Amino acid sequence: MKTLKHLVIIALFNLPFLTIKAQVWISSGNDIYTNPIIDMVGIGTDSPSEKLHVKGNVLVKGLTEFIDNGEFATLYLGDNSNYIKAIHGEGLKIGTYCWNAPGYVDAISVNLCGQVGIGTSDPGANQLAVEGYIGARGVKVTSIYPFPDYVFEPNYKLMSIPELKEYIDHHHHLPNIPSAKEVDGNDVDLYELQLKLLEKIEEQALYIIDLQSQIDELSAQNTK
Repeated sequence: MKTLKHLVIIALFNLPFLTIKAQVWISSGNDIYTNPIIDMVGIGTDSPSEKLHVKGNVLVKGLTEFIDNGEFATLYLGDNSNYIKAIHGEGLKIGTYCWNAPGYVDAISVNLCGQVGIGTSDPGANQLAVEGYIGARGVKVTSIYPFPDYVFEPNYKLMSIPELKEYIDHHHHLPNIPSAKEVDGNDVDLYELQLKLLEKIEEQALYIIDLQSQIDELSAQNTK
């Protein structure tokens, strides 16, 4: 059983911790506050609403800072050459930026909708927008279009050679292939275009087979 002397010693031993818990920090004209009841610290505000509530700029190292201009809140993490920037205004955007003469360029940005921009902070309507070239060991696309093997179906209507010539003379491009005017200044679905090109290759195969049949027939007639 603890004696009164033991209880006094324990109380004295824990007194510094109790004092720190209840202490109110005051620095440079009441800039830093702590609420001992709800364990929250405020810097620049005497009514913190989070574990750490900062009103104003935060500078940790180099360019690392938080800026709130009333409409947009911006957090910078990094140094003067490379940094991460998070912007909260009309929507949250998080991105990395690097120095590339003559100025800073967007490296990677992500917004609340999950849209990603590489080399750009504006992905538009795209889930992934890349400003520049893409290097990859392979690309897999989930098909949403029918594969052009329908060309080999018996009911497929293949243009005759005269019809094809007339179409090209009039339109100056292959049937079912967009013209240069349609492509210029517009987005092109590469997968859809690849399927259309495959369609033309399969049609050419049918033309070649038909021409070979005609050649074989003429050869047989000449040998009689």
